[in-house]
Order: sequence, then C-alpha cells, then structure tokens
Amino acid sequence: MGTRPGTFTITTFWIDWAVMPFMLGLAGLTVYWGVQDWHTAARIGSTLPGWLAFLPLVVSAPGFILLGLSMLVKEPYWEHRGVWLGQVLLIAGCVLGATAITYSLLQSDKNSGIGGALSLIGLVSVTGLLLLPAFYVNAEPGSYHMGYAVWFGLLILAVGFLIAGRWMGYPFVFPKFALGLCSVYSFGLGLMEVCFRRISFNSLLYIWDFRLGLDMFTQQPEAAGAPVLGVVKMLLSVTIGVMLFVVAR
Repeated sequence: MGTRPGTFTITTFWIDWAVMPFMLGLAGLTVYWGVQDWHTAARIGSTLPGWLAFLPLVVSAPGFILLGLSMLVKEPYWEHRGVWLGQVLLIAGCVLGATAITYSLLQSDKNSGIGGALSLIGLVSVTGLLLLPAFYVNAEPGSYHMGYAVWFGLLILAVGFLIAGRWMGYPFVFPKFALGLCSVYSFGLGLMEVCFRRISFNSLLYIWDFRLGLDMFTQQPEAAGAPVLGVVKMLLSVTIGVMLFVVAR
C-alpha cells in the first residue's frame, strides 16, 4: 500500500460505476442544503452569518465526490488516499457545523436554544465515530470488540440527538447532513457484515493507515453473529432515513 504505482487505471466494474451517480447526488443535495441555510440565516434574522451556515455543507460536498471517484480507481494506492481525503472532508464538515452552532449559542441566538444544543451534541458524536477507528490502528486485535461497541454507541447517540435537535425546531439544515451520513455508514457497514460474515469495524481501520489493505478485513475469521448485526445496522439505516424524511417536513 505504501509503494506509489506507475499506473492509474479506471475500473470497469459496474457496481463501482453505479455508486458514482449516488455520490454525485449526495454532493449536489449537500450544496443545495447549504444554499438553503444561507437564505434561512437572512430570513430569520439569525446572529449566525449566512456564509458560516453554508460552509459546513460546501466543504462536505467534495468529500462525497472523492469517495465516489476513489471507487473507480483500480490501484489500491490511489483508492486508499482518495477515500482518506474524502473522509477528512466529511469530518471537517461536521467540525465546522459544530463550530457554527457553538458560535450561535455563545451569541445567545434566539433561534438556537435547546434544538441547537442537541444538534451540537449530535455533530460532536458523529465526529467522534468517524475519528474513533484512527485510535485503533495500532491497537491489539482483541480490543476491536470494545472499539466496535463504542462506535455503535456513538452512532445511536448521534442519531438520537440530531433527530431531537430537529424536533426541537433548530432551523438550519446542516445537522441533517450528519444524520444522512450516519444512515449511509450504517447501511454500508451492515451490508459488508451480511455479505462477508465478518465484523466491519476492521474495514474502518483501513482508512487511517496507509500500510493496510482491505485484506485485513477479508482475511479475518468469520463471525457467526456478523450477519445478524449487519441486518440490525441496515434496518437502523432505513429507520434513520425515514426519520430524516419526517423531521425534514
């Protein structure tokens, strides 16, 4: 994984190409939400500047594009670095969103209140679950189960607080992006567990260590309970999607 190849080849695998339009759609929707937030800030007279409400989403949008483009590359060296950069941009979007809410709370913005505080906790939780695997790269394999449990706990915590923030009337859309991100990750990791019968937490470690390849996931022993956990994750993803639609209305 550490040796730079002399080639750059595009895959012809249809599934990889099928994912790309989905990622482009997510990127476009993210920018659209950002424009909405910019106009919302002016419409409701928020102390949060429109550009600051727009920034978390416009930074995150290229992350989805990079994740999609990375899947089209055959060489693991380039794919790995594209996935890593896409992940970094998505984390940056969550951090900027948390910063924006913190700013409005410190300004005693009447539009933030409890909904803003709940959304802030949710965004911090999403940032934590995206960063958590980086701390397990050099850990003993026996500790992966604890990391998996903490990751799943952060996922539930993030979803709960983000939905509660929307229900409490937080007017900006950018926390909804993080909620959608939880749904995408939950479905993708659940699908891996159902298909490969292996715990998917190891695949997240791959993102943060350029020395690793995805064989660290495929070579691990099968786990009898992995498909069941995978189905739970996929059902959770669908539930998040339904809730996202409900709170968006």
